[in-house]
Amino acid sequence: MEKTFGACRWVYNQGLELRRNGWEQYRVSVGYAETCRALTGWRRAEETSWLTEVSSTVLQQSLRHLDAAFQGFFKGARKYPKRKRKHLAKDSATYVRAGMGFRWGEDADRPGTGLLTLAKQTEPLSVRWSRPLPPGVVPVKLTITRDRAGRYFVSVLVEEVIEPLPKLITDGRCSVCRADGGNKGLSVRAWTCAECGTLHDRDANAAVNLREEGLRLYRLVVEALPAGPTPPPLIRARDLPR
Repeated sequence: MEKTFGACRWVYNQGLELRRNGWEQYRVSVGYAETCRALTGWRRAEETSWLTEVSSTVLQQSLRHLDAAFQGFFKGARKYPKRKRKHLAKDSATYVRAGMGFRWGEDADRPGTGLLTLAKQTEPLSVRWSRPLPPGVVPVKLTITRDRAGRYFVSVLVEEVIEPLPKLITDGRCSVCRADGGNKGLSVRAWTCAECGTLHDRDANAAVNLREEGLRLYRLVVEALPAGPTPPPLIRARDLPR
C-alpha cells in the first residue's frame, strides 16, 4: 500500500499544479477530463513509468477527489485545495469495482463479510470487520486509509435495492382514526370522516399526516444507524450507514 498511497498523493499534487498553472499562466480552466489525459501521459513517460505499478482507476479516483475539492471551492464551501504532504495528510486510496478495481468474495458462513482483493495485488486483505455488510450485497467502492499511527481502515460503499414507499394520501386520510377517505379534489377545503365523524380542515389534516409519516421514517432510520448514546435530533445524509 505504501507505493499506492505515494502514487495517489503524487497524482493529486500534479493535478493540482496543472490546474493552478493553467489558470494563473494562461487563464485556461483545466478540469477532471484534462487531468485524466495528463495522467495517461505521466504513466507513459519513462521518468514516471512507476505509476503503471498502481491501478489506473485508483489514480483516477485521486483526480476525482481533487475535482470535488475544486467544486467545493467554487461553491464557497471549501478553501482552495492544498498540496498533500507525506506524513501530514492522511494517506488514502479509493478503489471502485468498475474497471476491476477490486474483487469481492462473500463468506458463505459469515454473510456480509468476505475477501477483498485489490487491483495489482494477488493476496486478499486481512480485514477485521467492525460490522458485516448487508448479506448478498456486492461492494461498489472502498477506500483504504492509514492514520498517523500506522493503522489501516477500510470504508465500504454498497448499493442496496430500496423498496419504494407506498403512496401517502395525506389529505384524504383521517388523522384521528386513520381511515382512508379517498382523494379529495383541490376544491374540497373541508371534509367529514365517514368512520369517526371528525370534521377536518384539508391542510391541517394533511400537516398532521405528514408529521406522523416523517416520525415513522425517522424511527426507521434511527434503528438502522450504528448504536449511539441518543438518537440525533436531525438526520443528515452523511449520518446514514454506508
